[in-house]
Amino acid sequence: MAHGLLATSNNDIEELEDVAVRYMKDLWSRCFLQDFTEYYHSFYQFKMHDLMHDLAISVAKSECAVIKSRSQTVDGSIRHFSIDSDFNTQKTPEVLDNRSKTVRSLIFLQGYDSYELVGASFVPPCISKFKHLRLLTLCNMLFEVLPNSVATLIHLRYLDLSYNPLLKKLPESICKLQKLETFRLFHCDGLKKLPKKIRRMISLRHVEITTKERCLREDGIGCLSSLKFFTLASCRNLVRLFEEMQGLTSLRRLVLQDCSLTSLPYNQVPQAIRDCSDYCLCKS
Repeated sequence: MAHGLLATSNNDIEELEDVAVRYMKDLWSRCFLQDFTEYYHSFYQFKMHDLMHDLAISVAKSECAVIKSRSQTVDGSIRHFSIDSDFNTQKTPEVLDNRSKTVRSLIFLQGYDSYELVGASFVPPCISKFKHLRLLTLCNMLFEVLPNSVATLIHLRYLDLSYNPLLKKLPESICKLQKLETFRLFHCDGLKKLPKKIRRMISLRHVEITTKERCLREDGIGCLSSLKFFTLASCRNLVRLFEEMQGLTSLRRLVLQDCSLTSLPYNQVPQAIRDCSDYCLCKS
């Protein structure tokens, strides 16, 4: 979705997220994917057979690359880069030099059971150099504050900061990312509060948050009329949501997982959610 690869049919009811799920299930039915599991009707886990994976790499070699060393050379047409977790560097790899206008995806490949010490010095140059990024994934990295320069990524559609336990603060300037559609702050257990002007991120469709806040701002997320999927997870200090949720006119799914909040007043749930009962209160 971040790269505009999903096409809706003539049916106005079908959303881009529905198209993505249809694509995935079609690949599953054709045995491109295996061990396909669905959680909460919105999270999916699956595997790819080794032979199919080799085929995918072969087909995508002119578009995507995994960087494993500073001296690695890649084709000039490549726009989507992943940086291998074994490649421990304090600077952006040389292979990315002079590609500031062509890089569209940057993913730091990290295991969810380990954290690297590259975060503090690696993040700022990535953000300042690649102004045309559509997708940025910075999971499992040890930085406390996201640089203000993130606001310069005006083309960004997908930002994943999940599993950053030391992240305490997001710059207010991040609210300038008005094209951002997916914002993941899942298991950012040290995050003290959300930006005050998050309501300005008008294109947000999918938000996942872990925060130490006790209450969410009245004029914050509740004003996001484009928001369709909203998850609050492990917000153990959270005692109540914002009073008004009626501003979430597009909300399709609300998940509250392992939060101190164990009930939701009926009159706070938007009509669209009440009609389909598509909200979940759960304890892990």
